[in-house]
Amino acid sequence: MEGAKKPFWEESYERKGKLDTFGGGKPSKEVVAVATKMKLPVKALDLGCGEGRNALYLAGIGFETSAVDISESGIQKLNTMAGELHLDIDAVVCDIRQYVFNQSFDLLTSAINSLQ
Repeated sequence: MEGAKKPFWEESYERKGKLDTFGGGKPSKEVVAVATKMKLPVKALDLGCGEGRNALYLAGIGFETSAVDISESGIQKLNTMAGELHLDIDAVVCDIRQYVFNQSFDLLTSAINSLQ
């Protein structure tokens, strides 16, 4: 749609380089607090993952991680960062309202604004 204004997060996601949005690229303290209490193997899903700060953290500590976001730029940045870090994350572009759960997960995370 020509002339349509992009959602506010797209400009941040399109910036090259490190994760620099929403929490400075660090995982949320709530995700860290819960994840550090879980024993592997863990299957995690990050709904509305944005550029993937929580998904990258979870994959980095050994969780089998999936991530979903409506933003192609966010998923592209997540995939780029995951590749650079040699992490395997199943990341897909999808509106979380249409996401089909075709497997079970031990941990679900979501940014609070993703569910509004």
